[in-house]
Amino acid sequence: MRIFLYLMIFSGGAVPLFFFALYFSNTGFYPVHIFNSLFGNPLTSGFTLDIFLSIFVFLVWTFVEFKNDLKKWLILLLASCCVGLSLSLPIYLLFKLNAKEGV
Repeated sequence: MRIFLYLMIFSGGAVPLFFFALYFSNTGFYPVHIFNSLFGNPLTSGFTLDIFLSIFVFLVWTFVEFKNDLKKWLILLLASCCVGLSLSLPIYLLFKLNAKEGV
């Protein structure tokens, strides 16, 4: 399971960052343009809000869970905000696995 989680951490970070890099290399970093791209039509708005709400729930849940270990929560916050759940969720699961196995 640990190898799987490491693979998911790598791919969950690399794949979105690749597409973010493509987007920003083509359009530049303009917040208004990013907002318009994220909410350009009902379909993208639905996907965007689904991800935002999922990240919000995930961060609240993990904050409560890691309130005594804010370092872990800050790692999850950074991963969620910079990349997304594709990175932060496998990191969270690795934290849980490590705690379960006493690593």
